[in-house]
This record gives sequence, structure tokens and C-alpha cells, in this order.
Amino acid sequence: MSGPREFSKEDIPAVADLWLKVFQQREDSSPESLRAYFHEMFIDHPWSDARLPSLVYEDKDRRIVAFLGVLPRLISFRGSPIQMAVTSQFMVDTSRHPGNAAIELMKRFLAGPQQLSLTDGANEGALRIWEALRGEVATTYSCLWT
Repeated sequence: MSGPREFSKEDIPAVADLWLKVFQQREDSSPESLRAYFHEMFIDHPWSDARLPSLVYEDKDRRIVAFLGVLPRLISFRGSPIQMAVTSQFMVDTSRHPGNAAIELMKRFLAGPQQLSLTDGANEGALRIWEALRGEVATTYSCLWT
């Protein structure tokens, strides 16, 4: 059965290889430094929260074809603490899974316990998914403008 599930440390080699394929158009095995990044940021980060895990999407052959990194943060809003979650490294291998993996990952993420969801950056595809799921884009407050 294909679908989204929680990311685990055993997934790191496949996710790092996926990153190389999606963002660098490379098919070779990922370097240890890239694998260490995914371990540090999404497994052993001091602010990790089991209620807000990063997510992977497996195809019917149990291969990881998509990843959505989640970085939990406690912040203060009007003097009260709230749970925020930031998405990062959102990627899908569309050559192996042209379906709705990205939408399913984002839906599962948005159904989480966070009170505020943000992304650290998005391409056009991710932006369309965010808006289709009723997310808003705050370009005025963005760090990047064109």
C-alpha cells in the first residue's frame, strides 16, 4: 500500500538520494555530509517533537518518492506560547510518482497539532499546493522578492 508515513532515521539514505535527484538532477549515491544534514535537522534536532514528524511518501513498491521536512518551533504570540511548524526540503520524484504524493503529504502535515504553519521557501508547484489547501502567501513579509 502506498501513502504517507512518518520519516525515520532508516529513511535517511533514500531521502538524501531523493534530494540529489530532485534538486541536483543527479542519480548517484548521496554523500555522508548530506545524510548527516538530514539526520541533524529532522531526527536529532533539539527542538524535534514526536507530534510533528517529518513525512515521507512510499510508492506501491515501498520506495520513498517524496519527503516533507518538518521543523517544530515554540513561539510566542501576543504573550502566549504557540506551536509552529516550518516545512522544509519538500520534494517529489515525479518520474517515479506523478500522482498526488505532494498533496497527501501536505494534507497530513496541515492536519497536525500546530497552530501556525510556515514554509522556508517554495517553488511554483509547492505554492499552488499551499494555496489549493487554503494556505495564504504573505509576500510582504517574505525574505525574498522578485
